[in-house]
Amino acid sequence: MLPAWFIGRPIDELLFVYINHANEYTALTLFAPNLYQWIDYRNEELYPAGIILSAYVILALTLLVYKSRAKMTSTLLVQLAAFSVLVVPFILPRMHDRFFVPAEIFSVIFAFFIPRYWYVPVIIGLSNFMVHVLFLYQYKSIPINQLSIFMLVSIAVLGVKLLRTLEYLPSPGPRVRGGGLQSVGS
Repeated sequence: MLPAWFIGRPIDELLFVYINHANEYTALTLFAPNLYQWIDYRNEELYPAGIILSAYVILALTLLVYKSRAKMTSTLLVQLAAFSVLVVPFILPRMHDRFFVPAEIFSVIFAFFIPRYWYVPVIIGLSNFMVHVLFLYQYKSIPINQLSIFMLVSIAVLGVKLLRTLEYLPSPGPRVRGGGLQSVGS
């Protein structure tokens, strides 16, 4: 703030820039492939409910991590980051499409840590790409509400993997097939 203030921007404007920006856009979503694509995104009465839902989800995630017996590793940290930066703009109202960019980045990092989930950054990246194409060129190949389903699938995949890592869900083990014991990958 100081450099902007030194060159002449009013201090009161600088102090309240984020509050003023939040009040500038009143739609529940602005080109974001999130859950508000499935409801009337101009319905401002849902804004407080969306904030409360987001707070509960973040609190629940925090409690799950706190209560878990799992050791905090770099892999778990990357999983938490990828899940968090995807789920928050999905449930938080007044999100723009650009708020999913960190989800793209962390999903790629996640796939480097756990390569068998290579498809998660592909889904997230393609969904965001299609939204950006719509925004920049007004070319509507896939409706945003359908792209939000792909984001929801990614959240489910990351969420199940996270719950397994936190030891709340059992990891998939060997399966019995045809009377013999075989590993999952076979």
